[in-house]
Amino acid sequence: MIEHKVIIFRLIDTAEKLAQQIHDQPAQFVLCHSDIHAGNVMIGENDGLYIVDWDDPVMELKERDLMFIGGGVANAWDKPREENIFYQGYGEVEVNKAIIAYYRYASIVGDIALYGQQMLLTKVQRQTGIIMYKQFVDQFNPDGVVDSALKMI
Repeated sequence: MIEHKVIIFRLIDTAEKLAQQIHDQPAQFVLCHSDIHAGNVMIGENDGLYIVDWDDPVMELKERDLMFIGGGVANAWDKPREENIFYQGYGEVEVNKAIIAYYRYASIVGDIALYGQQMLLTKVQRQTGIIMYKQFVDQFNPDGVVDSALKMI
């Protein structure tokens, strides 16, 4: 965390600025999965599409779920071609880039806080700690979630 503290503070500051920027914009809330990255979308028999892991659905702006498209999560849906294909299937929709950016920044800041809490403030088994540390560090990889968010602003 010390190694990435300048970037972490930049993420926090940008999330706060984006929240202020979008605060007064009209809002239409819809049911959101809240974690709809590619790992939670499955193709079944007869090419049926299934969205799994509905642990924490929320009523939010559509951009809450759409932030994952092009966001670098799990290195899926993050290439321009993949993003274009997704939106062809999703259909015509007006997307507010500032709101998507806010959700991405807020999500990353939340994840960093969670990693910090779990790795530093609680006792975790060594193997679990190693896995969590790798996940934390991977956020800062080129074309990872942090890099994707920083490119938006």
